[in-house]
Amino acid sequence: MNYCPDCKGTGKKNLTVTTIGGGLPTVVEIVEIDCVICDGGLHPLSESEAKQELQDQEDEKALWCTCNKSKSDAIYVPDGKSRVCSKHHWICGDCRKIVQIG
Repeated sequence: MNYCPDCKGTGKKNLTVTTIGGGLPTVVEIVEIDCVICDGGLHPLSESEAKQELQDQEDEKALWCTCNKSKSDAIYVPDGKSRVCSKHHWICGDCRKIVQIG
């Protein structure tokens, strides 16, 4: 069986895009994009690949802050100074999870 755990085999995903700043009102749009996991349905996954992909997604999700605190509370981590992320990034001052990379 070929399957994609991200788009459920449709080849498409909805992405919520929020545009803020510049003195303009905040704009929230739903944009349909090709699935980045299966390349828009061109490369469906086997069952074992799908299970591994889901696990990889859960592992990555666990790295990210969900505190919704201000980014001004974030702590800068330079390139190569963290075993979690080799690229420079910012971590939450409370939970110590990643807020932004790069």
